[in-house]
Amino acid sequence: MDDQTIRSAKLVELANLIREHNAVTARISQLVGRPAQVGDVGEYIAATIFDIELNPSASAKGHDGFFRPPPPLVGRSVNVKWGTPFEGGMDVSPDAPVDDHLALVSPRATSMTSKGVSCPWLIEAVYLFDAIERRTTLRAGGVGVARAIASRPRLVRGRRSAGTTPRRHVQARVLSSAARLHVGA
Repeated sequence: MDDQTIRSAKLVELANLIREHNAVTARISQLVGRPAQVGDVGEYIAATIFDIELNPSASAKGHDGFFRPPPPLVGRSVNVKWGTPFEGGMDVSPDAPVDDHLALVSPRATSMTSKGVSCPWLIEAVYLFDAIERRTTLRAGGVGVARAIASRPRLVRGRRSAGTTPRRHVQARVLSSAARLHVGA
């Protein structure tokens, strides 16, 4: 086969895979009631597991919804973020009116480049952060709060930053809901 024939065959295969992808994303969109984008699907997953009442509009400023009962999180606003392995942080507005950030964290990318690498939808861990405490602590530690901040707990100047320490309340809900979600490769 010549080079042009090989490229044409790959293009036909790609078109078929895109048709399959579009059919799957249409089914996901129908299921979650929003576009089949990783962020929208993450909000649906979080709402289902953590009893979050999502805002009617996906474009509400600052947060995605509110925790439902049981306490201690009931009534607190929450911004849910889920990214792929090559998305290294959370897109967070520094002055958004939100009580908590809920990060659905993918495994870290093992490659330095995304070339030729799949970006699967995986959840390795879940972190819940008090948004106001987190911003205050990061600013006090000299860490600039930009729109993208790391979603994993990390060391700041040789010490664990309180603003990046996850809240413990989320653990009970994860453990009691573990059987309801299996997202993996």
